[in-house]
Amino acid sequence: MTTLLFLMSITLVIVGMVVVINQVAFVKTSQNALIQEQLDKTSFVQQFMSCYGLVFHEDRYLADENCIRFSENEGIAIDVLDYGECEDYKVTALPYSGSGRVDIYPISFYNPEQDIVCPALLKYYEDKELVPLVTKLRMPRVALEGNDVSLEIDAFQKEEPSTLELFVYNATGEIVYTLLQAVSGLDKITIGPLVIPSSSLMPGEHIVEARAYYQPNVFDRLLKGIFIIPSDTAPVLMSFLMEPEEGTIEDIYYFEAKLRDYVNITDVYLVLDDGQSVIVPRINMSRVNKGPLDDYITWYDYRASFDAMVLPDVNQSYNVSLVAFNELGNQLIVPDVRTLKITERPIDPFKLVVVPISYNFPSDRTRYSTHAQTFGNHFLDTSPLRECVPKEEHIQILELSEDCAAAVNPCSELFGGFPCDAACHMAVINCAKDEYPEFDKAEGIYDGQISYYGIIGCAGISNLGVPPHLGSQQGGAIHTVVGNADGSGSSHELGHDFGLCHTINLARPDLCPNSDAAFQNCIMDYGNIKDHYCTDAYAHLRQHPYLIHALRGCI
Repeated sequence: MTTLLFLMSITLVIVGMVVVINQVAFVKTSQNALIQEQLDKTSFVQQFMSCYGLVFHEDRYLADENCIRFSENEGIAIDVLDYGECEDYKVTALPYSGSGRVDIYPISFYNPEQDIVCPALLKYYEDKELVPLVTKLRMPRVALEGNDVSLEIDAFQKEEPSTLELFVYNATGEIVYTLLQAVSGLDKITIGPLVIPSSSLMPGEHIVEARAYYQPNVFDRLLKGIFIIPSDTAPVLMSFLMEPEEGTIEDIYYFEAKLRDYVNITDVYLVLDDGQSVIVPRINMSRVNKGPLDDYITWYDYRASFDAMVLPDVNQSYNVSLVAFNELGNQLIVPDVRTLKITERPIDPFKLVVVPISYNFPSDRTRYSTHAQTFGNHFLDTSPLRECVPKEEHIQILELSEDCAAAVNPCSELFGGFPCDAACHMAVINCAKDEYPEFDKAEGIYDGQISYYGIIGCAGISNLGVPPHLGSQQGGAIHTVVGNADGSGSSHELGHDFGLCHTINLARPDLCPNSDAAFQNCIMDYGNIKDHYCTDAYAHLRQHPYLIHALRGCI
């Protein structure tokens, strides 16, 4: 009995092992079938890439169209996608007799005419089923409310008569339009225009789904498109950056706007408005970038910059808005107005350094300071700086902290120097630079009489290499305190430093900007120094490049 039970157990184990082995063999066979099926699906694209590489173009396969050996029921088609500078483009397909889609592969297509690489779809067809194919759907991106929407559909099909099915959904998913249309049995057809009546359309996004079939359960995958009916005619502003939002007239201002473009925008402009009239009606914004928001809608980046010097007014706030034009020429105001405040650039005052010569510091400090302010104020009151309000913001009369000892010897005949020598003028300039590295004019005042010949001042000796009518850029005028207590000598010598001539006995009148008649009691009269610049001299100072920065906002 025990032996019988043992034999039965062995038998059951063997049978079980056979069953398990058979199941394993069955599983292994199924797995092999799945693997083989996957290999079959990928073998075509691998073979295609092997023949034509990762970047495909039409010339390449035309040169070797036998590389892939198609059977009678196989073929391919290549659709180049609209992206960047690439445009929709259908490459001539290798011959095929069927229209049953098996798979779609993304590839890169090289267009030698444009010298660019574009994304494309490689479609592999096989005659396993006689299935209609919807291959392209064309419609407007935007439609105005109340207008019918027209669209066209490209389709492939075989001999069987087919039906086109079209659905239109609104943003909530509600079907607002349905179309069923019988189509004849042609290999390739364009169906349309199909008109979606405006009575079923409301503002918002509308999704179109199209498919073709010859039996209710045998159809191609859906092809989708979208169009928008805007609630108004304005593009959608996604972002608007402006920097700086407040600055001076010397700044450059930068703008960037990101727009959701479903109204076929062709141009975008900045408009600056002071609240009363348009100041800068059009500053073009260039399109620099784009990208998909979703499968159907695109956003675009626009950028612009402008120099505030083009504006006719300063110290002003401007309303900045965007205006777009679509392909029909319609003006579309983009909502969201910004405020840009532009002010005049800070005043750069005229810096006059009065250099003391032969003063006894510190005991003569007060005396020197009084002379310096008197001489500086005379120029302030007689030059175009008098047009500035307040005048004190447009000129700085700068004093040195100690006597200019380096200028005593070269500027005084008592010590072997002479005020009209270049050495004297350069000594004055260097004394000014030691304490004020950036200045406009330096003028030395000598406390006493510095000439046995009655000369009370001199200027312009250090103007080497400078056009005569411009005078010296920083100057080195010298005059004495004796006989010039009212400061008129300061304005006379500074006039020379700005290129002005004496108005009597002019040796070269063509080189002098002031041709005023002599003896008019003007500051530049020789030997007859008075308290005003004559007309030509004043006009010259008013536009002088060494003085104009301090006159900003005054003239």
